[in-house]
Amino acid sequence: MKRILILCCLFFWASSLHAEVFCVDDAVDGPANAADCDADCGDGLQNCSLRDAIFAANGNGDGEIDGIIFNIPGPGPHTLFFASGLPTLNTPVHIDGYTQPGSSRNTLETGGNAVLMVELDGSTAGPSTNGVSLTPGSSGSTIEGLVIHGFTTTNVRLDADDTRFLGNFIGTDVQGELPGASLGLPDGIFIKGANNVIGGPKPGDRNVISGNAFVGIAVVGENAWGNIIQGNHIGADVTGTQNVGNGYVGISLLFGSHDNLIGGIEPGAGNVIAFNEGSGVSVSDLGGGNAVLGNSIFSNFENESFADLGLGIDLNGDGITPNDLGDLDEGPNRLQNFPELSEAFVLENGQVLFQVSLNSEPNQEYRLEFFANEACDASGYGEGKIFLGSIDFVNTDAGGSAAGAMSFATTLTAQGGFFLTATATSLDGGDTSEFSPCVQVLQAAEQCGNDADDDGDGSVDCSDPDCAPQPSCQEGQQPPGEGGDEPGSTEDCQSLPCPSPTVGPQWVNGGACSLGGGILGEENPSPAPWISFGIFLVAAGLLGVRALGRRLGV
Repeated sequence: MKRILILCCLFFWASSLHAEVFCVDDAVDGPANAADCDADCGDGLQNCSLRDAIFAANGNGDGEIDGIIFNIPGPGPHTLFFASGLPTLNTPVHIDGYTQPGSSRNTLETGGNAVLMVELDGSTAGPSTNGVSLTPGSSGSTIEGLVIHGFTTTNVRLDADDTRFLGNFIGTDVQGELPGASLGLPDGIFIKGANNVIGGPKPGDRNVISGNAFVGIAVVGENAWGNIIQGNHIGADVTGTQNVGNGYVGISLLFGSHDNLIGGIEPGAGNVIAFNEGSGVSVSDLGGGNAVLGNSIFSNFENESFADLGLGIDLNGDGITPNDLGDLDEGPNRLQNFPELSEAFVLENGQVLFQVSLNSEPNQEYRLEFFANEACDASGYGEGKIFLGSIDFVNTDAGGSAAGAMSFATTLTAQGGFFLTATATSLDGGDTSEFSPCVQVLQAAEQCGNDADDDGDGSVDCSDPDCAPQPSCQEGQQPPGEGGDEPGSTEDCQSLPCPSPTVGPQWVNGGACSLGGGILGEENPSPAPWISFGIFLVAAGLLGVRALGRRLGV
């Protein structure tokens, strides 16, 4: 009964969606024979290999989308080895590895539980070979549910347009946990076409593109535009937390590729780009309009000796690009200036307050994104591991400047010690900057006597335990006294029931005097109040998200 249900489902998949369907039921490669392939997965002949199916689809050549499905007998996963490179696809086709019995798509928002049963291993295919390769004639294809690794030039090559590439493991083993076989210096995915979609915001669309010997995803040339890369793990394992880094850059946009989107503004659109042996994202040459939004980018090229060559986002591939007044310089992504952060505090309730400023082109609108990191990158800039949020329609004035204060509710520790970073993306052109310098987030302290809950613990002034008298604060002890050691004296360290910043220094953190409280025993001002960028904060809602979505075509 189970076999009948599988065959019925395969027949429905075939008949309802595709012009012609070819069922792969043989894992053994050999000379291509298109005549061996048809849609009958139940004929028991086991005579249609993947090579046969590609030849059959190419031979059909009617311009409609053909289907290639799988029903290889026996328990999986099934590893397909090849005597030479696979034929290049020159007609639209939907290759669906999830039709192989036992396969299932990922259903987890975080992590991954996909089960892939069809593995294409190119380690026996010889030199200068591609794995799955699509020409412009195959535009409109969909490739999903495959594990691909071991080819010597590139594991996937897309010269086609409008291709969807969903739920695959590229460069890893079938579990998505370790690097797969690798010969030469292959890219994971090499894109020269337009409007291709790699992944997506749905959990089942997520690709794992890790363990490749060279670049994870290369987007190359002036014809490579409008591509969308979303929801993937690039350099990380299937969980998104372990190192299976690509051998060079995570995502490289070069030779004029432009107007591509990495990540996005909807839930699930951000990629995890981590552990790569070069920058997380590199934009080179004169390509512009490449937006990098809402991603988790961390732990790329962790080499302190060459820290500025492994940035989270690198414009021009040459390390840190300093800001310039008015943002007049030209280059990839127009060398968009990054924001500057300062005065960052975290309250007891997890709220983070900080100051932000941007100098860029005058009278323009920008989207600013903010990130938290356990540690600052060795370069002092970035990266951006935890996406905190964003604000749209930041308007620069006639001098190119905007400044104000931000606040985000987080689940991060109220003890401080983590680091904030930010990026800027022009709403007019879609150009994203490199990451800003890091600023450390400090724990806010109650400023006794100002009638405000400065540290966010719900208690104000006298009622806050931070303002309680300290019995250990005695005259003549630290700092040196100006009289006797009599209890209750206020000449050196204030021990009145409710200290006030105007009375004298307060004994804090068991050993240091600071005026009016402070951070970790140091003198610090109170956290900055919320102020406005003009219409900066007003437009932070759905209006800004929709406007950016229209600009980026999503």
